[in-house]
Amino acid sequence: VQQWCRAGGRFMVQGERVRYTGNWPQWFDKEWTDGAYYRTDHECQAILRPGAVHWCQWYEGSKGSIKSRYNVKACMLTNVDPTEVLFGAIDDAKSYSPVPGFGGKPIDDGSAAVVLGQYGAGTVSFFGDVNHEQETLQIMAIIARGY
Repeated sequence: VQQWCRAGGRFMVQGERVRYTGNWPQWFDKEWTDGAYYRTDHECQAILRPGAVHWCQWYEGSKGSIKSRYNVKACMLTNVDPTEVLFGAIDDAKSYSPVPGFGGKPIDDGSAAVVLGQYGAGTVSFFGDVNHEQETLQIMAIIARGY
């Protein structure tokens, strides 16, 4: 898988915790770790670093991209390089839940529902959505088509 990805493959993982699947981010030299599991608002946040792909600029220019905030119930990741956060929790994000005691919880800074990183000529991505929501499928389709 690593060789395929380095050669231009797009490795995509959807939902649940990275520790349940052998901590696959480490296969690609990523330090991504499991974060909170809540529904909250996210927006495209990747920052530009010299020599790096600006994922938000690429994504937002793609046909079918979501141009607004994205609300999703997700297993979020933390410890993600800021250049690899495609959809991260908004500032002062709070959880949404009709279950007493679960709504209004603060979301940790740096939490991300969708991450996208370069690995060689390919990419590695994670989609924390646990409900297979339409917007997530749109994001996945754009990443699968490639940049």
